[in-house]
Amino acid sequence: MFLADHQLWPETTAAKIKNIVLLLVASFVIYNVVNIYILKKAKPESGMIYKVASKTHYGLSKAHAYIKPFQKELITSCIIAAVLISVSFILVGLPGALLLQIPVKLGIFKPITGDNAWPAALFLCFFSSLLIPLCVVIKHSLIRYGYITYSGISWMIGIGILGIVVLIIFTFLLFSKMK
Repeated sequence: MFLADHQLWPETTAAKIKNIVLLLVASFVIYNVVNIYILKKAKPESGMIYKVASKTHYGLSKAHAYIKPFQKELITSCIIAAVLISVSFILVGLPGALLLQIPVKLGIFKPITGDNAWPAALFLCFFSSLLIPLCVVIKHSLIRYGYITYSGISWMIGIGILGIVVLIIFTFLLFSKMK
């Protein structure tokens, strides 16, 4: 049924690469299933799915141990980010549209127009709100490595200056019409 609407060998290069990667992964999983469960030549621990699950569990447990000392502050910042994202979506991306007008008024970029304007504003609102939890992690990372004096500045640099500027530039590069 899928092949009725989609081509097996699509026109675009990105879709071809995606199909090749999916085919290779599916072939490797089938090989693992046959080799482990049908032929019983290998242990289940040697399978790809087991290895991915094991590495994911290991990474998540390390991340949990890392954020344990500041877990309450991180959860609070995530809630604040979620509220800001919700308010931005209720305001239909107006804060992001206002931020996108700063480089236009300074003459750095041409305005994003047409069908790209609204998604660009929403994109900027969403990802600028996610900078708040990221800066909490940066702040506590600086504290952990002994740079306590810089930990307060990381909020201003991380959110106010560097993060927003990089997001605005990335938004213009992503949503501007290429001619």
